[in-house]
Amino acid sequence: MTHYQALELPEHATAADIRRAYRRLVLLTHPDRTPDPAAHARYLAINAAYEVLSNSNRRQAYDNALHYQAPLSATSSQTQRAQPRPGNNYSARTKSASDTANYLQYAPLGKAVCKALLIFSLLLTIDRLWITNFPHERVIKSTQFSSKKGSYCVKETENATFRGGPCFRVGELLALRRTALFGQVISLSPTTENKETPIEDYWDISFLYTTGGALFPVIMFVTALVGAWPGPAGRRQVDCAMTAGLLAVLVFWLLATS
Repeated sequence: MTHYQALELPEHATAADIRRAYRRLVLLTHPDRTPDPAAHARYLAINAAYEVLSNSNRRQAYDNALHYQAPLSATSSQTQRAQPRPGNNYSARTKSASDTANYLQYAPLGKAVCKALLIFSLLLTIDRLWITNFPHERVIKSTQFSSKKGSYCVKETENATFRGGPCFRVGELLALRRTALFGQVISLSPTTENKETPIEDYWDISFLYTTGGALFPVIMFVTALVGAWPGPAGRRQVDCAMTAGLLAVLVFWLLATS
């Protein structure tokens, strides 16, 4: 029995219809008015139905779950009538409907997250293509750090901060190319004033924009696109939002540590 059947209402009933039906039926089935156990069970069902249908968000999620389960129920109804059902079948179907309703409840949020990550993917693409050149970039700070995996150097210039490679002398001039939006260093080399230093010693690039690192934003984009694609609300939007969100955290970490 659906919540609408419990309140003796059609599925297109208005909020006012739901309130009126609840007040009428709860008076008829209240335990203080009748000792009938069947009436008490119906009283509980009426209250459960009203708790869902009186809230617009819960009602929408319930309606979506109800319509989602309807085709499956229609195709398997003959089999269910022909075979005796175990006692826990009702609980299993109730749990399945509840899980579906939960997914449907969060599907709009999942779809919004996927759309936001699509925009983030677009910004990453623009950033990779929009390269800014700094032909005479002066080193203002160069700090050596040590870790269990080895040592690395963090360099600061007038327009960029990056890590990896050798440390540079303060005041040394570099020819630097970096992305315009997120400031990721694509390449750097000595200027003509420092030609005696081998160029390969100065080469550096953000891992996110290498062939291997680019796989993460590409997979994030594809996953977010699947989640944002038009279609019935359900598990797809939620799962894609969670997967793309985890990839976005990894991408942000790569941006922050490059």
